[in-house]
Amino acid sequence: MKYYLVIPHIKIQNANCISSPLTYGFPAITAFTGAVHALSRKLTETFDVKLEGVAIAAHRCDVQRSRPNNYASDWSFIQSRHPIKKDGNSPSIIEEGYAHLDVSLVIEVIGDMDWNPQEKQLFCDAVYLQLMQQRLAGGSVLSIGTAQRRIQLHNDPKGDNEAIKAIKIQISPSFLLMDSQQALIKHTKKLQAKHPDKTALDALIDLCSIHVHPESVGDARDDISKGNVTWTMSSEKNGWLVPIPVGYKGIAPEFGANQVADIRAPQYPTHFVETVYSVGEWRFTYKVNDFNTIFWRHHTDLDNQLFLVSQSSANDENLQTLF
Repeated sequence: MKYYLVIPHIKIQNANCISSPLTYGFPAITAFTGAVHALSRKLTETFDVKLEGVAIAAHRCDVQRSRPNNYASDWSFIQSRHPIKKDGNSPSIIEEGYAHLDVSLVIEVIGDMDWNPQEKQLFCDAVYLQLMQQRLAGGSVLSIGTAQRRIQLHNDPKGDNEAIKAIKIQISPSFLLMDSQQALIKHTKKLQAKHPDKTALDALIDLCSIHVHPESVGDARDDISKGNVTWTMSSEKNGWLVPIPVGYKGIAPEFGANQVADIRAPQYPTHFVETVYSVGEWRFTYKVNDFNTIFWRHHTDLDNQLFLVSQSSANDENLQTLF
């Protein structure tokens, strides 16, 4: 039997906003799917259930960054100040990227059970206690829910619009992170039609870039220096598209347990990987028509050394083609 666990308004302090070697901002999807996997392992000790798909709804994301009073200057992360060393010198700074979050999660709960309201409440209480004890996206969980919205376990809507609406209301207003891989595939083909040597990474950068250029330049070369030019901004994207890491790709054969020295967990196999990138879209909750498409799930393809998260099984083949 399937239930849907709604965890509204999780307030997280100092979550890791460096989602990959190339991107920063909202934490990586794997940070949330990994936390739910850890939660599932804890709950199975008491409840015969398994947590699977995860929908991520963002209410607020406050990246801890700053920049001088200049629109053209670069952002920099706000770094924590550590106490001075015993010799009076300042300690070395290891760059950190933090964000304060307010997110809601909708999680698929799979199991062979038919709970009454009291059993559902017991399960929700266990979820609350466990989440308050563990990290989420590298940050500390400060609170969960509000006075009006608490953790709830909903029955499978099975296409019932009213039941789906009740779940959406509990996480609204918010933006859902949706897979927009087709936009990347389409833009890659468009870019390669003009420049055959371009790759999917070039298309990803071009798709998420904002181009600033002069609208019109007169005959005089000093028009720009005199401020006589109107600057305009343009972008190839249609919608709130963002680059996102969606998993990992192996770059070497897998090493068995205890074959690699000086690693954190030598009792497990070791696999060296690189990040796989795609495009996501922030979409308002009420703009999502198909409820079943909002859930991120783990997908593993050992033959191609792909360890991914996606919202549909068809995306795996597309990622193999792109990367």
